[in-house]
Parts: sequence; C-alpha cells; structure tokens
Amino acid sequence: MTIINGVPEYVLHWEAYDRLYYKGEFEALIELQKKYVKKHPEDFREKLLLADAYSYAGKYDLALKILRKLHKFNPYDTEFTHAIVECMDKLEKDPKSFDWRRKVIIFEGNSETTDWCYAYLQKEGVSDDAFNMLFEMEVAGYARFEEEELIDTLKSDSRFRVHESEDEDYPIIELKEWALIQMAN
Repeated sequence: MTIINGVPEYVLHWEAYDRLYYKGEFEALIELQKKYVKKHPEDFREKLLLADAYSYAGKYDLALKILRKLHKFNPYDTEFTHAIVECMDKLEKDPKSFDWRRKVIIFEGNSETTDWCYAYLQKEGVSDDAFNMLFEMEVAGYARFEEEELIDTLKSDSRFRVHESEDEDYPIIELKEWALIQMAN
C-alpha cells in the first residue's frame, strides 16, 4: 500500500473521486479513474468506478464495454449486474438482450415478480420480511421498484398475506395457505 504524507493512496484517490463527482466534472473524473485503473489493473472495483464515470458523462457505450468484461470475469457480482441493467436502460436497450453468463431476472413488479416471490417462499418453507425478499430479488437480478411497491404488489395478490410484526422492522410476507393452516392449529 502506498502512503503519501501519512495518508494511504486509496484514501486520497477516493477524496479526489468524490470531489470531482460532486462538482459534476465527469471528464476529469474519467481521466482520474483511467490513471488509477492503469496503476491498479487487478482492482475490479476501480474498473466498475471507471464504468460509472463514463455513465455519469453520458458515455454509456464505453461504460458498457467495461461492464461486459467485468461481467465475464464475475457474472454473479450484483453490482456489475445492476450497472449493466442501468446502462442498458440509458441506451434504451432491453437488458434481456445482454449476453448474460447467468440467469438474470429483471423484476418489473408484474406477475413474473409475484410468481417468483411465491416460488421463493415455497422453496424456503418460511415467511420472510419485505427487506430480505427484495434483497434476494436483487441477488437474482434487478428489481425496478422499491420495497413499498413490492409490498403493494404482493398485497394485491390473493396468494400472499402481508402484515406488520412487533418483532420485525419490516412487514412480514407469507403465503396465505400457510397462514390458514397456522390459524387452524
């Protein structure tokens, strides 16, 4: 690790990155990140930050070029997956057309989403809270909605029971068929 005036190099780099980002100086941010990636070619997080810098500057094709390589290196990295989907959206391309190296589900808050939730709860055999279920969706792919939208979507599906719990910070989601069995016992 390189130390400059008693400060680790990566800390100085992060400060410079943040300063340029918040000033909206995206071209300078790209140059900073390109130099850092050249100096640290094994650091995939820094390559992701370079792709982000290209995206901030509206250079989505260049960002996607980097993201393709990152995805090929590690198709299970959710940050790479999310960056790819967002970049494809900016390019007005369907993320499903990307050459995914693993199955990636784009959750739209539709019947595919509720069917996935139903199958997930059946497979797990337990109820789950809304936060964790959304997290699992993000691991499986990309959710185009926030937690409240997930809760509303599942509340409108007769297969689910969504309720608050004193013991949990987030609403509990369970299959109604389980709730009926528990009530009968």
